[in-house]
Amino acid sequence: MSYFLISPNNMTANNLPSPYVASASTEYEGWPAWHAFDGNTSVGWSTSTPGYGWLKIYVYDFYLIRRYSITAHPSHGASAPKDFTCQGSNNDSDWVTLDTQTGQTFSGGETKNYDFFNSTSYKYYKLDVTANNSPSDGIVVGEFGLYNQDGICLIDFNVTVG
Repeated sequence: MSYFLISPNNMTANNLPSPYVASASTEYEGWPAWHAFDGNTSVGWSTSTPGYGWLKIYVYDFYLIRRYSITAHPSHGASAPKDFTCQGSNNDSDWVTLDTQTGQTFSGGETKNYDFFNSTSYKYYKLDVTANNSPSDGIVVGEFGLYNQDGICLIDFNVTVG
């Protein structure tokens, strides 16, 4: 089975390239949200405080994902997410949990893929992290990728006629 990346991997700011928008609960100075979508694992996003944090991407259209990936920063594997959910939304306020992971560990630079069943397309996707393996440090994500499965319609064409 093949998977195709639908999230950007060439961002240069939280809103570039347009129309993508990356955001986060907090950002440690020099570690903004867009670094998790720039294709460069030697930089990344980090929270400014230990514990909880979320990373979000607006993908501008209705996209169906069935896999996501997390790449740990090469120097901060223990700060990668340990307990987290991947969520989808179409209005940026009502979130649906698509996948839940607990007890995950990463070595520096390691990428893990998480496959799940999903039949609903969303415009917003969020990685909601509740713990890492280094509780005194902020959460660090080198890259966050969203994928569509080969042969699955990328865009939801459901139209309501009123």
